[in-house]
Amino acid sequence: MIKDLKQTKKETLQQIKKDEEWLWGLLGKVERADWPTYAKAHAVAQNAYGRASYLVGQDDDAVKFLNWAITLHMPSSSSFPDAYTNLASVYLRQKESLSPDWAEKTEEYLQQALKISPSNQKAHHQLGSLYSDPNVAKYDEPKYDKAIEHFKQAGNNAWSIFFHARILVEQKKELTQGIILLLRSLRLKQEPDSRYDYLVKTLTSHGVNAKLPKDLLTAVQELAKRMKRGSMNEERWQEHKEFLVVLKLLLAALP
Repeated sequence: MIKDLKQTKKETLQQIKKDEEWLWGLLGKVERADWPTYAKAHAVAQNAYGRASYLVGQDDDAVKFLNWAITLHMPSSSSFPDAYTNLASVYLRQKESLSPDWAEKTEEYLQQALKISPSNQKAHHQLGSLYSDPNVAKYDEPKYDKAIEHFKQAGNNAWSIFFHARILVEQKKELTQGIILLLRSLRLKQEPDSRYDYLVKTLTSHGVNAKLPKDLLTAVQELAKRMKRGSMNEERWQEHKEFLVVLKLLLAALP
């Protein structure tokens, strides 16, 4: 399954590259009156190529094409936030290995995306991630309050809610509200991943402090321990349904 997905991404990248090269071939043939349409189409193609390059791990190509989408077709990109958020994704992944001032560039791109589209949920999620990163040397300390503001504006994004929960648990010491958000994240995105490990760790460390019923606390810990990374087979889905039932009970028991 993973191999098929990688192959699909590579094939998609190859097809987008062909389309992008075809658009370059039209450059000298476009009438002046059609230039805005051509520029917009080319910006979309370059953004798609940049995003596809990022997904297959070709970050240098991603940066090059996403910058082209922004700078070479500025009239079109002024109403096109995707290139900015996609470029921010590359910087957030590569950090110092891409540029020593990666945090400044990331913030600049995301602020530009929000200037174009103030309700852009992806940009809000990425800014929340940037502001809550304790390794960002640009800040004297992580901007947790600003991070929370942006995570709240990222919509029903399970990972935004999860990172918001982590700030509440680890930084704000608001255990009950943090656990509520953790459970909400798991109910929104019902897939086995590291959020289960974090839930077990949080309940083990703070469950008593949050005044949770001991029987429910034990049940959710035991079930969460069985939810590991990997594909969702029939047995695991059954376990997950049981897990969600216990989560619902636990949520109702929170003060």
